[in-house]
Amino acid sequence: MPRAHVLLACTASLMLPIGAASAGDAGAMDAYLTADGQLRHELVLRDAQSGFAGTTAETRTIGPDGRWRVVRDLDGRPTGPERAGVLNSEQLHRLATTLAEEHLLDLPAEIGKAPPVNPHDLTLRFGDAGSVWHLEPGESPSQAASGAAPESPTARFAAISQTIVTALDD
Repeated sequence: MPRAHVLLACTASLMLPIGAASAGDAGAMDAYLTADGQLRHELVLRDAQSGFAGTTAETRTIGPDGRWRVVRDLDGRPTGPERAGVLNSEQLHRLATTLAEEHLLDLPAEIGKAPPVNPHDLTLRFGDAGSVWHLEPGESPSQAASGAAPESPTARFAAISQTIVTALDD
C-alpha cells in the first residue's frame, strides 16, 4: 500500500473514535438540554447546615429557560435579599455539558453518611433525579472532595455544584 494511503487510513481510523464520542456526547446532552437550548428540567442546588439556631440554607434554582434565583433562609424563612438573573444560551450549554460529563443522572441518591450532630447536606435535584451529599459540619465541598478519585460520585457532585455556584456568582 502506498505511504499516502497508509497515512490516510491511519488518520481516518483515529478520527472514527472522535466522531463516535461526539455522537455519544450529543446523546448524553439530550438528557439535559432540549433541541432549542433549554434545560430539560429545573436544576436545584441546596446547601443546608444545621446547628443550634436551626438550619440555614442557600438554595440556587435554575429554570429551564435560564432564569435563576438564589435564596437564603433559616428554617424556611428568608434571611436576606433574593438574587436573580438569567443565564444566556452559551451559559446554559456549558452547564448542561458539565451535567452530562459528570453524569448527574447517575449519581447515587446519597453520598457519604450524615453526621449525628449538625449535619451539612448538599442536595442536587434535576427533574425526578436527586442526590444528597452528606458533609461534615462546616466542611466545604472542595475540602470534602480533595482526596476523592476523579470519577467518584463525590468528585462528580463537587464539579457540578462548583459549576452552578460559579455560573450564578459571576
